[in-house]
Amino acid sequence: MDKRHLAKEVDRIVADANLAEIDRLAEAFGYLTNAFIEQSERDLELARAMQDENAAVKEQIKASVMISAREMFEFCYLKATGSRRSIWHEQNES
Repeated sequence: MDKRHLAKEVDRIVADANLAEIDRLAEAFGYLTNAFIEQSERDLELARAMQDENAAVKEQIKASVMISAREMFEFCYLKATGSRRSIWHEQNES
C-alpha cells in the first residue's frame, strides 16, 4: 500500500465527526500500524523465500516492535478512557 493511500485513509478517519477525538486517534494509529505489520509480514515471507535469514530476523523484529507499540497504546487508551474493550479486535482474534 502506498503512502498516499495511507494518508488519505488517515484523513478520512480523523475527519469522522461521529467518533470522539481519542477514538479517531486510536483508529488512525491502528490503521497505520496494522498496515506496517502486514507489510513486515509480507517482507518476512519474501526474505524466507529468498533464504535471507538476516532480513527475516529483521522483519520479525520490526513486526514484534510494532505489535508491542500497539499493546502499549491500547493500555494507555484503556487507562485514559476507562474503557474495558479492546480497541483492535482483529489483533486479539489472531
